[in-house]
Amino acid sequence: MLRRIILFVLVASIWGCKSSRNEQTIPVDDFFKTFDKAYYHISPDGKSLSYLKLQDRKLDLFVEDLATGNSVQLTHLTEKQ
Repeated sequence: MLRRIILFVLVASIWGCKSSRNEQTIPVDDFFKTFDKAYYHISPDGKSLSYLKLQDRKLDLFVEDLATGNSVQLTHLTEKQ
């Protein structure tokens, strides 16, 4: 009797873990691409986004208006920090 209960729990666990959804796998290479933008911050009013963007091997600060998609470069570094 105990074996049947254990077998039932095991089969139910395996059946419950099966997913009926067909999910796509994200390629590992997508996680290791060279980044060009990093350190995102949303403004307190939620209207703009600031981030650092890699330009000529230097990170410059940009601000993007989320409504229009226009971005403005705020810093123009001449040396790598």
